[in-house]
Amino acid sequence: MEDHLELVASIARRYRRYGVPYEDLVQEGALGLLAAVRNFDPERGVPFRAYATRWIRQAICRGLSIRRRVIRIPQEVLQIRRRLHHVRAELEQQAEEGSPTIEDCARVMGVTPEVLRTTMRRVPEVTSLDAANGPDGVACFSSLRDSRPCPLASAVSRERSRLLRAAIADLPGRLGRVMRRRYGISGHPATLAEIGAELGVSRERVRQLHNRGIALLRQNARLRAGCGRG
Repeated sequence: MEDHLELVASIARRYRRYGVPYEDLVQEGALGLLAAVRNFDPERGVPFRAYATRWIRQAICRGLSIRRRVIRIPQEVLQIRRRLHHVRAELEQQAEEGSPTIEDCARVMGVTPEVLRTTMRRVPEVTSLDAANGPDGVACFSSLRDSRPCPLASAVSRERSRLLRAAIADLPGRLGRVMRRRYGISGHPATLAEIGAELGVSRERVRQLHNRGIALLRQNARLRAGCGRG
């Protein structure tokens, strides 16, 4: 019996990549081994090792199909779904044009069309979130992402904007006007040349005033504290 348990362990190792703990795979395989012992008939002339291998694999695959699904689906339904996939692929290769219908697949499989429709409803096609969706090739995940801004980030942004406006309002005369016009606080953002034309000074003088305003804003304690919270 110990040799047969080694067979179970050997087969179970081949299915470790499917996300089920190895110990669970061995347990499922051991159940298959016990079923093989109960059903083995030496008179058929089949070596027990070959006979047990089939039972062990079936038990492990059955355990995988159950454990990997959040919603448990009967094994016979999964078998019909897998067979439908293969039959449909074969019919598509044979057909000169068009796709096989449910009736075509049901006729080949020897079941009723209603059985196939019920199976497809219970076991729908699963699409990877990374798979391309539509002619543009955009991943499905992209359409599921929430495009709305984060409430916390929006609140922080509004608070920073409020503090910046208050800090600019504290700047003296022409310096404050340069900063308001430059960043569009009192209208659309203006270039250095536009601001210079409005004030009757050169573009370079506006740049000096802008740099002076930035330096003062960096020294503003309230503004620094507000930006530090983000």
